[in-house]
Amino acid sequence: MPRYTVTELAGPKVAGRRVEHGATIDLSENAARAELLAGVIVPTVEDTSTAPVAEATEATPTEKKQTSKKG
Repeated sequence: MPRYTVTELAGPKVAGRRVEHGATIDLSENAARAELLAGVIVPTVEDTSTAPVAEATEATPTEKKQTSKKG
């Protein structure tokens, strides 16, 4: 479900929920549509710098060449 941040334009409720300015809320795209158009919420940008990075399970072609030369 998409995540949104409440802006300063919001009243005490957004999509029927009590909120505070700067709060982050989860709304379906349908529930968020009118609120987005009114400018009371904006999509939240997730910080991907702390997200875990998946490890490669297979060596890249460059890595394969380097390991075959060592043997």
